[in-house]
Amino acid sequence: MPKALIVIDVQKYFLNNKTKLIVKKIKKYLKQKPKIYSSVYFTIFKNDSNSPLWNIS
Repeated sequence: MPKALIVIDVQKYFLNNKTKLIVKKIKKYLKQKPKIYSSVYFTIFKNDSNSPLWNIS
């Protein structure tokens, strides 16, 4: 049965000294197990002027 990996909210704007290791761990994991998933998806949060979070006061 095909498996998919979904990686949620790994955005450069959320990376800092405490979280930047996460990207390296994801990359290492995918290199170690290249055939375990038939698909890998990365989500993108797009906060544009049509987004309900664009102008919250």
